[in-house]
Amino acid sequence: MNQNLPPTSSPGASPAAHSGPAMRLNIFQELMRSWTSLGPYNAGQAMRLTGTAHVPQWQLAINAVIRRIGLGTPQVLGDCVEFQSSTATVHLVRAGSLAESATNEINRPFMPNEIPLRFFIVPDGQDHWLLTIYDHWIADSWTIREFMRLILSAYCGDPSEEKRDLHITNQSFDTLFHSRTGGLEVPKTVLRAARRYFTHRRSWRFDLADPMDFSAGLSMHVLPQGTVNTLIQCARSQACSVNDLFLAAIAMAIGRCTATKRYKLRRRWWAGGRNCVSVGSIVDIRALAAQPLDETFGLYLSSCINIFSKPEKHTLPELIRRAACQTRAFKDRCGAVAAFGELAVVRYFSELYQQPRHKALFFQKNCPLLAGISNVNLTGAWMDRRDGPGRLVQDYIRISPVGPLLPVVFALTTFQSRLNLCMTWRKTALTDLQAAELNTTFMNLLGELRA
Repeated sequence: MNQNLPPTSSPGASPAAHSGPAMRLNIFQELMRSWTSLGPYNAGQAMRLTGTAHVPQWQLAINAVIRRIGLGTPQVLGDCVEFQSSTATVHLVRAGSLAESATNEINRPFMPNEIPLRFFIVPDGQDHWLLTIYDHWIADSWTIREFMRLILSAYCGDPSEEKRDLHITNQSFDTLFHSRTGGLEVPKTVLRAARRYFTHRRSWRFDLADPMDFSAGLSMHVLPQGTVNTLIQCARSQACSVNDLFLAAIAMAIGRCTATKRYKLRRRWWAGGRNCVSVGSIVDIRALAAQPLDETFGLYLSSCINIFSKPEKHTLPELIRRAACQTRAFKDRCGAVAAFGELAVVRYFSELYQQPRHKALFFQKNCPLLAGISNVNLTGAWMDRRDGPGRLVQDYIRISPVGPLLPVVFALTTFQSRLNLCMTWRKTALTDLQAAELNTTFMNLLGELRA
């Protein structure tokens, strides 16, 4: 457990002291912020480092980077966020594992008067983990990985990494991505959203015991040695991506675990059945921007949705081909950026509901995703190189949040020859036993894949 946790924000910070420029929020960030009014929407990342931690040194390093970037306590003004100067506190976890600490923190909401970042040192034998928990609307996974690079460099006293610092921008989404969308025309956007809605009507959804209960469970696993190479060879032989393999395995696992309930569900004849399984993927869209965003602190994500009809009745190779076909079509039409228009429609209708319970039910009923995936390959990234601060990194894990849209999320991180799996789930959707069964089925399916 965490011992004597002090306040995350400095009580002496002046409310008028702004750290830097305002951050312009995009639609996905605004949607995430609306989710935090229902329950915590916290993500996390952790890196295992060589040697014993020096907590005061970590505290100095983290706050030095926070000041350089211009972060602090957020003050929202319309679609902009200004940050008031504040400091973060590094907490030493004196008892408990990394998974226990992460579980506690993804379930603890951020208060309006605290910096939306928390830091924990978790001892692990002769080494230690640095765990960073963040309110997801503030940053995407890439941003936090770069943030971890900067604070580790400051901790090691390596000033060379400051040349690749992060900065906050107030440029709008339309300015950055207009060349990809030609502007999000309202009629086309509404039509796409309507088509997506009626497609979703065929997807099964979990019956939540309490729609307002957003408490989450978490489990961490390392897949067997050699899994990474096997998956790469299998993807090459199937002419698909490794992510397509993950999507197919998730669809099969979810299909098997929910088949009994799905086939027992009786629908009115005009409504049709709900025998499809929808799986959402997080997509990084930084590379699609009109200008480089490799030094920008923020969130530039979108989503892709794959729909599988009765996946448990198909073979895994068939599901892989289905996933690959849908993914290629999505990329060919630049769907990741276009999906922002659909998010705007979703946000508009969700804001019509004033009661939190009705808003939560809106997402559950109209966007019935059964699972989500966040997949990152860190091969060649800074923590994989031995000529900089990455030489101290022994392992890396990412934690993705569940929320109104996703009752289960699989966060897969490839680091060197390791494949780490962190699965999170809403406890009102799955019991711990059901989640363990789903997790085991997914890992076993990956083990069945061969080139």
